[in-house]
Amino acid sequence: MDLLRVINVSKVYGNSEETNFHALKDVNITFSNAGLVSIIGKSGSGKSTLLNIIARLDKATSGDVLIDGKNIKNKKFDKNIYKEWVSTLFQSYCLIEDENVLFNVMLPLLIKGKSKKLAQAEAISILDKVGIGQEKFKVVTSLLSGGEKQRVALARSVVTNPKILLC
Repeated sequence: MDLLRVINVSKVYGNSEETNFHALKDVNITFSNAGLVSIIGKSGSGKSTLLNIIARLDKATSGDVLIDGKNIKNKKFDKNIYKEWVSTLFQSYCLIEDENVLFNVMLPLLIKGKSKKLAQAEAISILDKVGIGQEKFKVVTSLLSGGEKQRVALARSVVTNPKILLC
């Protein structure tokens, strides 16, 4: 079974035929259980819209998105699958600016129910891997450079070891 399938997904913005904008039109993509996939296209071609629909940050006008064969718009869909399987690395970082680096990376683990001690150990390990040293752990993220923010955001998005990483 495929990890992720996008079936006939369309997204229309607007509320009348004169003003409608079709960001996506009948998109079909199958993602296997392993590997790296790049979606390329011109600005405004729907790349971010597609990722937002997969991440459940936006709803498709029509079509289906299946994760492990389960439709994400089904009312019985287990939303906890997103905590376990899916993570997003946002273009704009989406860090909690008035919280410190360590807390920002620990947060997804705490949400998953890990103890503070274990979440801290895992966060420190991943921060080390992205080149953020302990001298930055207590710094609020609003004081970081753009590159440091991006590495903290990357650490936060991979600390849970997701099966699907949307970037």
